[in-house]
Amino acid sequence: MDGSMMREMRKRSHKTLRQISIESNVTENQILNIETGKTANPGIVTLAALAAAMDCSVSDFMGRAAAR
Repeated sequence: MDGSMMREMRKRSHKTLRQISIESNVTENQILNIETGKTANPGIVTLAALAAAMDCSVSDFMGRAAAR
């Protein structure tokens, strides 16, 4: 899981942390913990909700290394 990639996808969505939180039903603190690596292995349900809110796929959060 690449938290920095999740942050990049959030920025590309042009939505605020608060907007993503509301749309995904994931707290802002949880999102920040994932983005900063404090939560290294978030659940698939959480990732799917965040991806839907950002209009991307869960695989987009994995970065280049996971695509190999």
